[in-house]
Amino acid sequence: MKKILIVSNNQFGYLTDTLKYCEYLGNKYKIEVICVDNGLAKIINENIKVHYVKTKNKYIKRIIFLKALKKILGVLNPDLIFIDYFVGCSTVKLFFGNRFVYNLDIRTGSVCINKYKRKLMNLLLKAECRFFENISIISKGLKEELRINNTTIHWLPLGADLNLTNKDNSIEKSECKNYKLIYVGTLLRRNIWETVLGLKYFFDMNYDETFNISYDIIGFSNNLDDEEIIKKYINDFGLTDIIKFHGRLNYNSALEFISKADIGISYIPITEYFNFQPPTKTFEYLLSGIPCIATNTFENAQIITKINGVIINDTPKDFCNGLYKLLNYYQQYKSDEIVSSVKDYTWENIVFNNLEPYINYICK
Repeated sequence: MKKILIVSNNQFGYLTDTLKYCEYLGNKYKIEVICVDNGLAKIINENIKVHYVKTKNKYIKRIIFLKALKKILGVLNPDLIFIDYFVGCSTVKLFFGNRFVYNLDIRTGSVCINKYKRKLMNLLLKAECRFFENISIISKGLKEELRINNTTIHWLPLGADLNLTNKDNSIEKSECKNYKLIYVGTLLRRNIWETVLGLKYFFDMNYDETFNISYDIIGFSNNLDDEEIIKKYINDFGLTDIIKFHGRLNYNSALEFISKADIGISYIPITEYFNFQPPTKTFEYLLSGIPCIATNTFENAQIITKINGVIINDTPKDFCNGLYKLLNYYQQYKSDEIVSSVKDYTWENIVFNNLEPYINYICK
């Protein structure tokens, strides 16, 4: 049984990709994880041993992390060190050298608003890539955007779990036409307040006389202003009976909401820094068999077609119009066709038909 050590600057369980790698491969490989302890609830997986590193001193944080890593490596002696990219991750390779096989996994480029800081962070990422022979990346678009030249870079896409609880083959609504909208994901700089304003426009045009709408918003932001403006708009527009803001929920709880929803919202500002970021939420909605309203980022445009949703611009007016368009076409959607449109992006398929062969190849 091959031994894998995952090195992450995220607390275990709060980066979905790594969590799914562990869930699907935990009984086929001996997997251990070293990660920071951010004080969040611990996610337990009986097949995975997790080593938490916690310190409040940011100046010696990396030294403490490397010391803990050295101790684990001495005991585990892994066949592969799988690093979830973080600033300074190349120090792992510098400290422990070539006695191990490494893979650097890139899930995102910089999303800093400041253009010059963003370019600097992406240049640093590219520089750190030079230390690693094996690199996996979330999207081909991001690879081109970052202009990473390593010939061995491997495309390891984003996915979601198949989630068809209570979904029939064809989507059917009763004559009363009650529709549940849902947004699940980060709220950090996603301008989700614009969907609240878009829904107000929808009601102002009296579309609610034909369609009965409710909307669940699930997520959080490190910037509390992102949350407060959503709450303010809900209250100011008198939408408290229609829009429910739930804040942060764990993965399984969020999936339960999605399984009961009728329409998924993948609202991502169309910016240079978000354009090549594949959206987890889009796959989660579609693999739950529900159509999606998605903003026209490069990655969303690769996924959304006439059979699984509508593409819109990132404005409240376009959200209103896109919702009206989707609702009028709703009876034509079929859950099995929606799922089939992204069938290659289930976590099961990605892990067993992409990641596992890749691990076996670089560890041979």
